[in-house]
Amino acid sequence: MRRLVPVLGFSILASACGASDGGAKRRDAAADVAGVPKDAGKDVSRGFTDGGAISRDSGLVLDGATLDAGGPPDAPSSAPDASNRCYVEITPVTPATLVNLTASPTASLRVQGTVVWAGTPPFPPSWNWAVTRSDGKSIDSSEIPGDLGQIQFSISTAGRYDIAVDIGNGCVGSARALVQDSSTQFRLYHLRALPPDSASMAVPYEVDVRLVAGSTSTTRDIEFDTGAPVTIDPTTGTTSPLAVAIPSYVRIQSSGSTWVTFGRSSNQGPFRTVLDLMLEYQVLLVPDPPSDGSEAFPPYLLSRATSNNVKVDAQYIGAYANPMPIPLGIAIKGHLLGPDGPVEGATISLHSYQSASTAGQTDLLFSTVGRADSDGGYTLRVNPAGNFSVVVIPPPGSTLPTATIEQAINITSPTMALPQIDFLWAQLPTTELSITVTTPEGRSASEVAVHIESSAKDPLEPGVLAPDTDADGGVEPWQPPRADGSVRRDATTDRYGNVTFSALPKADYEITLIPPATLGSGITKYKAGARQASEAVHIALPLIPKVMVVGRLLDAKDDLASDSAGAKLVASDLGRDTIAPMVTATVASDGSYVLALDPERTYSLSAQPLAGLGLPSYVPLYGFSTGRSLLQLDPQRIPKGVLVQGHVTHAGEPIAGAVIQAFCVGLAPDCADRTNLAAGSPPAFASAISDSSGSYAFYLPDPATSE
Repeated sequence: MRRLVPVLGFSILASACGASDGGAKRRDAAADVAGVPKDAGKDVSRGFTDGGAISRDSGLVLDGATLDAGGPPDAPSSAPDASNRCYVEITPVTPATLVNLTASPTASLRVQGTVVWAGTPPFPPSWNWAVTRSDGKSIDSSEIPGDLGQIQFSISTAGRYDIAVDIGNGCVGSARALVQDSSTQFRLYHLRALPPDSASMAVPYEVDVRLVAGSTSTTRDIEFDTGAPVTIDPTTGTTSPLAVAIPSYVRIQSSGSTWVTFGRSSNQGPFRTVLDLMLEYQVLLVPDPPSDGSEAFPPYLLSRATSNNVKVDAQYIGAYANPMPIPLGIAIKGHLLGPDGPVEGATISLHSYQSASTAGQTDLLFSTVGRADSDGGYTLRVNPAGNFSVVVIPPPGSTLPTATIEQAINITSPTMALPQIDFLWAQLPTTELSITVTTPEGRSASEVAVHIESSAKDPLEPGVLAPDTDADGGVEPWQPPRADGSVRRDATTDRYGNVTFSALPKADYEITLIPPATLGSGITKYKAGARQASEAVHIALPLIPKVMVVGRLLDAKDDLASDSAGAKLVASDLGRDTIAPMVTATVASDGSYVLALDPERTYSLSAQPLAGLGLPSYVPLYGFSTGRSLLQLDPQRIPKGVLVQGHVTHAGEPIAGAVIQAFCVGLAPDCADRTNLAAGSPPAFASAISDSSGSYAFYLPDPATSE
């Protein structure tokens, strides 16, 4: 008997893009000077309607998009005006800044939200605030009596604090506060040294370095320890009459180190490396798919969970990994079925985060990929690791959504009997969405990459997970699942700026326009709610020009720019929706700089001073969000440098070619987290390579002049 587990329903909420910056003064009055149209970057959700078309004569021009029924015109129309766009600007109250804040047990930050609208907002605001720290923790906030537009929250820990507010009806805002460590007398940095290939028995060296405020130099000599050689040779083990090598990707990681060792084993030989005798490890093996079409072995994670709680250190790996039999795992079978029958070429896979034996570390374990055949049938294999999420992906070119069911299956034993598991796609209502993209001046914009993706806040209902609980006497090993569906489509505009997405499931979407460099426009984002769309909808979307961001970078203790002049400013786009290039600018002789950035994006800003001045080679400044108009950032200063130097040796001999790096100590991903060094790979504040005598040197920021 088959029991269907329905997915939960969903609701669609319209939302608008709106952002405020940290440590910045926005000059909205300069919008006309900058050439920024007032009709871009808006929520276009309310323009989609039930049934009939929206006439251009109806006056419904909402948030920068003109909508009508039917396909695109032969040539684009001019960009409409949409001066009724709403967003919330978040500004600091106490202290009166969002940067250079100092963490302490009693420190707090109060911010205020201001609704920005061409007129009076036609709805009463309902203030919903959220504050998230850079380590992912939600921070409690309290409302200010008598003013729901203000909140206050603790900043007891250094890190980034992302502040978001939603007042309803798609009117939102965001800002970022940067909080530094409370200590001004010293600062910790995490030093990592990587041995060169010539020191084949040496292992990476890691230690914290304490810099005292006002000091000019410190010495840290590095003596590489000698590690233990290990050999990892994945094989078929007892699953075949004769053990056969399985070519595999190998990754070795420890929560006590920022360094990850990885490589491959092959039919010609095992993977060999040298490991630290003092660390405990996790070893992830990902076997290659067999070339003869036979059944693939699933990935295997060697850790305390699979070693009968024995510490997996260099000695254990050396004793048990050559050979290392990979378990064949548990077989899971089923069908992937769409509204019209089997979905040949669709894939299904399982993913689980397995906790490590040491605090904070996790590692991802996953299954082989099951691919549906002409009957929709698939088979995959997986090794036990607790709760697994299920991801079902339609074949290329399909209009079906991707489905994710979080922690749907709990696999705890290699001897578990599992039922057949089918996924049944639902018949979703669809629309045909045609988009005309124009330049800010209203000309057709060809060769613009258009990416649309359904909203993660209000996911689709893609279908149902259908386990047959009576098959093979199986037991039900899952929690009641919720399936979240997502749709991602990509296309490029034609010579008239037109692009069409057919059979698009009705849902909330984010639309990202990525123009070619020849157009000079910025990456432009829109939000569109198509849940109630008619059978065919057309939207006209104008690109937004690049936004000019200006500021000054000055010397540590005066308003001159003798040290900062010539420094390289780097603005890195923090968005994950597209791969945006880093934007650079050179600091002028008076300390000023100008950056041309994409609108309504979040950036991190860093400086790279000229070499030979005794300054840090990397200075993180702060994060900020661009709007649609000229943005002036608060002035920042280049800190003085503290010289860190020393000698690198192994077994008493100088080592040339070693790579020495320094990282800030704090919360991942910006800094090295001392409670879990493996949590992320932060950017290095400084790096150097030891010379023929083993000497190295670099500069780090002086805590006395770091802001």
